[in-house]
Amino acid sequence: MKKIIYLSILLLLVNSLFSQDKEQREWLLKFANESEIIYKQQRAIAESIALKQGMPIRKEYPDGKIIELQRFENDIPIYYMTESNLNAARTVSTDKVWPGGSGGFSLTGVTDTLGIWDGGKVRGTHQELTGRVIFGDAASSFSDHSTHVAGTMIATGVSTNAKGMSYEARLRAYDWNNAESEMASAAANGLRVSNHSYGTITGWYWNYFGDNKWAWFGEPSVSELEDYKFGYYNSEAAQWDNIMRNAPYYLIVKSAGNDRGEGPSGSVEHWVRIGGSWTLVTSARDRDGGASGYDCISTKSGAKNILTVGAVNLIPSGYSVPGSVVMSSFSGWGPTDDGRIKPDVVGAGVNLYSCIATSDNAYDTYSGTSMSTPNISGSIGLILQHQKNLWENIPLRSSTVKGLVIHTADEAGQYTGPDYVYGWGLMNTLKAVQLMSTNKNSGNSFFIRELTLNQNDSILLSIPIKGNQPFKATICWTDPAGTPPPVSLDPPNLMLVNDLDMRLIRTDTIFYPWVLDPSNPGAAASTGDNYRDNVEQIYIQSPQKNLYTLKVKHKGNLTGGSQIFSLIISGAQNLVLAYPNGGENWHIGSTQTIRWHSSDFTGNVKIELSRNAGATYETLFESTPNDGSENWIVTGPISSTARIKITDLNLPNTNDFNSNFFTISQASLSLISPNGGEVFETDSIMTISWNSSNLPGKIKIELSRNDGSTYETIFDSTDNDGNENWIVTPPGTKNARVKISSIYIPTLQVISANNFTISAPFIMVSYPEDKTSMIIDSTIEIKWNSYRADDYVNIELSRDGGLTYETLFSSIPNDGSEFWTVTGPATDKAIMKISNSNPPELIGTTDGYFTIGNVYNFSFNPRWNLVSIPVKTSENRKSNLFPSASSNAFGYIPGTGYELKNELERMKGYWLKYPSEVEESFIGVLNLEDSLYLSKGWNLVGALSIPIDINSITTDPPSIIDGFIYGYSDKYSIADSIYPGKAYWVKVSENGMLYLQSTMKTSRPVASKIILDHFNCLKIVDKLGNEQVLYFTINDLKNKAFELPPLPPGDAFDIRFSTNKLVENFNFNTHSQKYIDIQAIEYPITLSWEIRDGSTYILNSKGNLNISLIGNGNYTINTISDNRLSMKLVSLQSNRIPLEYSLSQNYPNPFNPVTKITYSIPKDGKVILKVYNVIGNEVAELVNEFKEAGNYDISWDASSQPSGVYFYKLQAGNFTSVKKMLLMR
Repeated sequence: MKKIIYLSILLLLVNSLFSQDKEQREWLLKFANESEIIYKQQRAIAESIALKQGMPIRKEYPDGKIIELQRFENDIPIYYMTESNLNAARTVSTDKVWPGGSGGFSLTGVTDTLGIWDGGKVRGTHQELTGRVIFGDAASSFSDHSTHVAGTMIATGVSTNAKGMSYEARLRAYDWNNAESEMASAAANGLRVSNHSYGTITGWYWNYFGDNKWAWFGEPSVSELEDYKFGYYNSEAAQWDNIMRNAPYYLIVKSAGNDRGEGPSGSVEHWVRIGGSWTLVTSARDRDGGASGYDCISTKSGAKNILTVGAVNLIPSGYSVPGSVVMSSFSGWGPTDDGRIKPDVVGAGVNLYSCIATSDNAYDTYSGTSMSTPNISGSIGLILQHQKNLWENIPLRSSTVKGLVIHTADEAGQYTGPDYVYGWGLMNTLKAVQLMSTNKNSGNSFFIRELTLNQNDSILLSIPIKGNQPFKATICWTDPAGTPPPVSLDPPNLMLVNDLDMRLIRTDTIFYPWVLDPSNPGAAASTGDNYRDNVEQIYIQSPQKNLYTLKVKHKGNLTGGSQIFSLIISGAQNLVLAYPNGGENWHIGSTQTIRWHSSDFTGNVKIELSRNAGATYETLFESTPNDGSENWIVTGPISSTARIKITDLNLPNTNDFNSNFFTISQASLSLISPNGGEVFETDSIMTISWNSSNLPGKIKIELSRNDGSTYETIFDSTDNDGNENWIVTPPGTKNARVKISSIYIPTLQVISANNFTISAPFIMVSYPEDKTSMIIDSTIEIKWNSYRADDYVNIELSRDGGLTYETLFSSIPNDGSEFWTVTGPATDKAIMKISNSNPPELIGTTDGYFTIGNVYNFSFNPRWNLVSIPVKTSENRKSNLFPSASSNAFGYIPGTGYELKNELERMKGYWLKYPSEVEESFIGVLNLEDSLYLSKGWNLVGALSIPIDINSITTDPPSIIDGFIYGYSDKYSIADSIYPGKAYWVKVSENGMLYLQSTMKTSRPVASKIILDHFNCLKIVDKLGNEQVLYFTINDLKNKAFELPPLPPGDAFDIRFSTNKLVENFNFNTHSQKYIDIQAIEYPITLSWEIRDGSTYILNSKGNLNISLIGNGNYTINTISDNRLSMKLVSLQSNRIPLEYSLSQNYPNPFNPVTKITYSIPKDGKVILKVYNVIGNEVAELVNEFKEAGNYDISWDASSQPSGVYFYKLQAGNFTSVKKMLLMR
């Protein structure tokens, strides 16, 4: 049984009426009155029949679905049926036009009132909707579905993931009864767009009579297999088209329905209406949509002028390619019976999170075209707001809004172009808004136009196309209502009344719009004459640069004598440079004709020239007539990156230039030698030679030793006689190039085609290498290579990074190798230097630091560890430092999260996993004092080479550590000391420095551990022995110190309260609840608890676990379906009569200055509770009165008392108890 919610509605009201003429307004109001009368009559008759035959009139289902009887047609009952949000906004790029979005538009819907017709009353008091819902009728029954749809449209975003598309818009809400009358009236009063996320029951419907049987709403006399209403254009569809025809600025946005695949397989017993009553039969019928899934959009969803919306999966990262748009399992597919394209577009409709009507802060996740439709209609609210921002008093017609949404939709589906599955594609709000802004910059008439085609006329428009991007043109018009054909199965009668035709013409080539073949609905779109749809689109993937003509004409007669239509184009511009086009060679002194195409503007143009790829321009013609051509005598200097730019002087943003460069040339220069591959010894003579033609003046010769990154001047100015000798100087290189340039024309230059070599003497150390580690007292072999060096060399060692050197070997043979027994002291900044024994000096050194040190061993636990480099070493590669680890190393970036690290830093911490307990060896120098810069928030901090007490840690600024320091050993725990090789979580309140010193202080218990001993505790132990203890109390705990660090990696054991705390606080007087999150556990798990405050707590899990926590106890959970367990803890104040007298330990203890004392008495009687100081003097009388049996607590404020030990004594009946408490200021 499918459990899909199908409903959506958007109603947009504006403060002033738009260009409805008087006749249209009168028609709307008259229609509203007549429709209301007809509706009430039909509804009364339908209810009468339903009551007699035991049929439901209205039914609401647990999953939010609603059905409600409206009327009977051909003896078949007609029921209306209801068909998250941040990711939905991302799916259609709406989030990009919000404030802070990448589009830079800051649209919120604040200027508009949207509207909704749905199956019930919207909960206007919901925290997402408060103060912004206006009720248009007397709907009384709150509906989750209606509220969910309303949230998708306008939710404020109190819950970020539930944020609506137009999240500052208002909403006028109606239920679906008498909808057509209300729609006409609202449209007459300025309604701009409405959302309808409901449809009629068509084909199969499950459990109609509540008997777990299917009911089939088809008409057997028409077809025994398929409900004829799928694809059928009925009177309701005609009514909606008529409403929009008479309200030209009103757009109805309608869900496509969720019928695809609905129904049983084969012959099953089901209900069907025969002879005026419901009858059980077993006839085999097709599922809705048949085997292929096509033709399952019913009745008014197939109206021509509305925007019909299908549902696809969410795309949280936003659209990228057609394949990222994945069709839902339920969304209805076209075609209509006459072959029109439906749905028009698709939106996000699977698992949308939005508000519901259960309470003012309730939310839920629904799926259906009901959800995708408000995703679209709510986004259209932003389009209307943007139009107001651009042109306050110029509204867009509904045909323009619909055409704009279709035109800018992202491609979806298997083939380019429209189809009967995704329609014209996935709505892209950003592209629509961007095209509107582009149109404004062009004068508001080139990219988006509203035109009138008269009878027997045609419209011709000049369209300059540059050819550097695809071209698209879309026309859309509000067509007169069609005449519903006689009832039959799939009648092919065309419903299009005014048939407009669009063609694009380039010289003798004609481009046609997309067409689909309804007899082969799965085939790719082709092009041809579209005589079915009131939307046509021409698309050219790679157009030629040229001046095109766009022609719009019509067939037959136009109803009313004319037809207003909307035209949207992209991939063109109203000014296009035709010549030069790039690649031309213009010689200085020649005459060249600059040519261009223009459209829709008169006046003059400006012509400019760039010789540096468009970085700067010089003016050739400040103002010349826009007649398409201008001659220019070419002047120097020469350029290989020349561009011509032409600009409309009336609209400076309208300009064009040749994308590819052309050349302005006169002289030539070519390099002969060196041109790559040669080898030159230092101190030898290199002959540089070149050829030139018509090049006056001197030349400059430069040399690069780094593949052309930088150059040094060899000859600043030398005669252009074809050659020059140069004595080669060091240093040597294999990446040498020569550059020769003209001084007269600096842009004229030539460079060696490939690198050549300058060979110079060298000594190169090959061992030790960068990051090598060597042990003191071991013997190593020092290795080097040399070329043209002395026969003897010196070997020296630096232990301070090259500041000073000590001699290891003096004047030894230059044979490339020497053994050395490593000596101390240890260092992580060692450099080996080898040099000539005799001048000239020739030196080779190691590329970086290596380490001389001792071996230190450190142990690491199986599974996950927090680790750090325990010694000073030049080695920083994870694979060499921790070779036994079975995982990558993960560092932590505050504010960002975990990041994979291959090279590690000392004093920083990392996550590493080991398969078993392992001892790793490190060669290096003891690190006894160090520091680390910390960013605000949590940081992973490393350790020194010896243990230190946490009291040794200091910071700058002082006291910025926020809470406790945590380590990890199969669980997070509060640290007393910092141990070498480990890492720890430290949270700081602001940026600063952390300092670790090896001076050990006497270890003392951390204050938190004393406090924890007084809390209730719950210990959870899994099969592997992993355990965690959580603490909780009924007192007002405000200390943030118990916040736990970020979660460890996904398969590491972790248990915490969902608030990321180790300790949680419960309200003693209310049934408060908390949640516990458990990660990476092995079952079974054992729970044990100790309740120290005398209260009762309930522990449960997803309804299948319910344990009372009283006193001490334990419980074992053997298994659960997944490896993540979310548990909630409910604190209940005990209302039962206690069985015995008791006096509980005060809390908190130690305290300052207020503490709470809890006691229980099983019988009525006098109670005395007093406080005494350490010498026995009474300092406070807290209770001295008659008390009924029960549980009590009382607070003592010791503000007036000094620090110290106090005793409190309870006397009740024959019971006496004394306990000790500590006031610590």
